[in-house]
Amino acid sequence: MRPQMAHPNSKKKRPAISLIEVMVAVALLGLAASIAIPHYMKESFAERLKECPLELKKIADAQTKYFKRHKRYTQDLRQLNWLPNENPFYLYGFRMDPAAKGSHSLNPATLCPKNNKQCYSTENMKRSENKLLNLYDLPITEFDEQKGYSIGCVGNIDTDDDLSRFIINQKSELKEISRD
Repeated sequence: MRPQMAHPNSKKKRPAISLIEVMVAVALLGLAASIAIPHYMKESFAERLKECPLELKKIADAQTKYFKRHKRYTQDLRQLNWLPNENPFYLYGFRMDPAAKGSHSLNPATLCPKNNKQCYSTENMKRSENKLLNLYDLPITEFDEQKGYSIGCVGNIDTDDDLSRFIINQKSELKEISRD
């Protein structure tokens, strides 16, 4: 017996997706997102929190090399040939009480090579959503060109008003002042 061929214009019933199936799929996607997003945010904040200690260690190493060459320390980050990563969340610098002196990473034009005035961005150096970090947010540091120094960093790695602050000294002793 020969199989019957369906006429090209005939309507064949195709299985449809029910509303229940769509709702189950959306619920599963929501569940996956509710697990993945907080995990991603936690990892992202942990990575941001690592930035400051790593960069302060680079500055301390540069200060050690500078001291060996010049027999003194410097407050000028330009002389250390140090630059923060391209899009830092932290502000780095020296701040002596009561006035903010020394150099810092707030203005890229002061640290970047002359042919590249914008070699890193200050876009993420925020105190809050609409307010940038400033020199007075840095922890108070010490400086003596013969005896030693401490240099600090400050950053807000999430959207609250709490700031993370660290300092490091000439012995590469890192101290966390406050955590965001």
